[in-house]
Amino acid sequence: MVAPKGNRYWAKRRRNGRKPLYETPDQLWRACVKYFEWVEATPLKQEEIIKYRDRYERIELNKMRAMSKRGLYVFLGITRQTWDSYKDRGEDFLTIITRVEDIIWDQKFTGAAAGILNGNIIARELPLGGKEAEEPEAPERPRPSTQDMAKAIIELMASTKAKKQG
Repeated sequence: MVAPKGNRYWAKRRRNGRKPLYETPDQLWRACVKYFEWVEATPLKQEEIIKYRDRYERIELNKMRAMSKRGLYVFLGITRQTWDSYKDRGEDFLTIITRVEDIIWDQKFTGAAAGILNGNIIARELPLGGKEAEEPEAPERPRPSTQDMAKAIIELMASTKAKKQG
């Protein structure tokens, strides 16, 4: 069927594409909080065998589940591209997305630093330095020479010794 010439039905359309799952920053934030709560409520299970005297017993340990942006996307039912497009929807959405990404980063970093999560695996995902660093780096400063460092150490030792004697 061919539309009549001069058809302007397309102009009556209010939006292109489907309606966003999260229309307001508050809806997005509440959904992200549900993900955080789910991560806490569903730890990973690890089975261990414990020997006590001549008896062996199997126990189930709860292990911390690491948060991840990809896990969040799956939980929210969106793609990475959709998540990134929310950043362009205004300052309020950008604030929520930044906060959520910081919470995920901190949870992984803290878990790895405490030895709860595997530091080697987490270090691969978290940009902790180099070109991929998320946090701004301090401006490059010229490295002091060995002589300058030696002078500074001698001065520090002398001032510490003077304080102890005085």
